[in-house]
Amino acid sequence: TSGQVLTSGGSGASATWADAGGGQWKKLTSGTATSGQDMVVTTSLLDSTYVAYKLEYYLAYATGNGTLYLYQYHDGAYASDTNYNYNIVYSNENAGTFTRSGGNSGAGVPIMYFSSAREIQGEIKIWRPYETGYAPLWTSASTAMRATMTDGCVSICQGQGHYTETGGVKTPTGFKLYAGDTIGYANWQLYGLT
Repeated sequence: TSGQVLTSGGSGASATWADAGGGQWKKLTSGTATSGQDMVVTTSLLDSTYVAYKLEYYLAYATGNGTLYLYQYHDGAYASDTNYNYNIVYSNENAGTFTRSGGNSGAGVPIMYFSSAREIQGEIKIWRPYETGYAPLWTSASTAMRATMTDGCVSICQGQGHYTETGGVKTPTGFKLYAGDTIGYANWQLYGLT
């Protein structure tokens, strides 16, 4: 049975199917996009069912280059305003050093900060998005390549951020990724940690 494991019933007993134990990533949803700028992952799957959520994604721009941002979904809408706090560390076109950046009034959580990225892939996690005592933290690790891939330029970006607003914590029930140019092809899978 999907998502289950065979369990021994002991000496002389038949094996049976059982739910897997904790500590497993369970696939919740997946999607693709071949146009526009939005990669809508979910509006309702982030809740207390799982202790953590992980998104694996791949994006190729149609013809241009661009950045990639995350907008969380709460109170029935995507928050695309400037109430995100964030910090990132990134390399820019195979630079020998990394650059640090951060802010307290960003429009989204930066997932890939390199603006000449043609192809991007990576992973995004959020632990306990249902917490109300603090703003749940999005973390990401991504790599990107330029359009002229033959020159060997690779960019690396690691970041974290959260949504904050006067009046209390906004717990996300979903999120989307927003591409800085038209999507040629995108694919993503969302997992929950048991």
